[in-house]
Amino acid sequence: MKLILCLICLTWFFTAFNKQIKKHASIFYIITVLISALTIFVPHDMLPAPVVMFINKILVRGVFQGAIFIIVMYVAVLPSKSQLRIKLSKVRGEMAIIAALFTLIHNISYGKRYFMLLFTDISALKPYEAAAAVLSICMIILLVPLTVTSFYTVRKKMSGKNWKKLQRLSYIFYALLYLHIVLIFSRGLFTKKLTYLVDIYIYTLIFGIYAALRVIKYIKKKANAKVLKGEADIKNFNAPAYIKNKTVLSTAVFSALMLGVCIYSTYIYGSAGINSDVRTKNEKTAEDSDAGKAKAQNKVSENTGSDQKDMPDQEDIQSTAKGFKDGEYEGSAIGYNGKLIVSVVVEGGAIKDIKIVKHVDDEEYFYDARDKVIQSILEKQSTDVDSVSGATTSADAIIKAVKRALGEIK
Repeated sequence: MKLILCLICLTWFFTAFNKQIKKHASIFYIITVLISALTIFVPHDMLPAPVVMFINKILVRGVFQGAIFIIVMYVAVLPSKSQLRIKLSKVRGEMAIIAALFTLIHNISYGKRYFMLLFTDISALKPYEAAAAVLSICMIILLVPLTVTSFYTVRKKMSGKNWKKLQRLSYIFYALLYLHIVLIFSRGLFTKKLTYLVDIYIYTLIFGIYAALRVIKYIKKKANAKVLKGEADIKNFNAPAYIKNKTVLSTAVFSALMLGVCIYSTYIYGSAGINSDVRTKNEKTAEDSDAGKAKAQNKVSENTGSDQKDMPDQEDIQSTAKGFKDGEYEGSAIGYNGKLIVSVVVEGGAIKDIKIVKHVDDEEYFYDARDKVIQSILEKQSTDVDSVSGATTSADAIIKAVKRALGEIK
């Protein structure tokens, strides 16, 4: 839904201000770079909450940049006489440059973790995370020449033929962009969040329709070329029928591919729900089993209570020895995007379990920080653990929240 809103707003912006953007392109580039720099380097606690939300949900995640790239790629397949195409065509190169400059935000924000791990410790990445990181690097490599040659001063020094050949790399870029998006949203499907499934449907529809329209345009161009060059027998060559047959075939192929991606995404989403239910059932069974054991132990204690009247309580001994008092406690801290709440269970003087009750941080960072930090605390039975490289803010927030739950800090 954020993508649709960005597409509407950006389409209006570029059509309404196409003359100003064309005339003062360098000013818009400078503004784009400044926004990117401020987004990356200015501490978020110095910014208003709505600005932080826009940065984290729209800019850092690449929704804003992706929307501009989508507009750029659709300009070429819009009806040639439409006013929308005429206005957007005037600033197509400028839009591509602005989108490329804004990608600095996304690449630096995520690259400082995923690119670093890709080259230093690839085993720390999930397979789809490693694949997404590789695709990102490939896109950056493609984006550099595409962006440089979009500048008017560079473009006018190239022959039209060579420039067009180079710009064909954009088709590969768009394909990699779509695959990258699907891989990233796959994590969301495993967390059973419906928004990610809807997003995959929307992106699949947008990129699928574009691909079909691009192929259809190529078919029409090829048919017209056959007639103009005399390669086809004009008497026997029926251009409309040729175009229609090829169009139906290409549309059917892309429709099947789109349907396949949607079915696969729905299956992953559904499977995640089943696995979640199984885990919940197993956890409940384990809890019931523990409760039964505790009940049996209490019964034994009641029968032998007279022998233990003068003995100190075992839980008090463990609590004193390890420094934790039995019970379930909650603590909170401020994460990357907002408040984070944890629940800490202490049994027998030891930290038994840590659960995340609430968080609003980005999943791509948060889940890795959660898994590593909680595991470290449980293993060491201490909150004196290391943070997680690339997800420092989320990791530090979890550690701080656990400390507050245990009363180590206020």
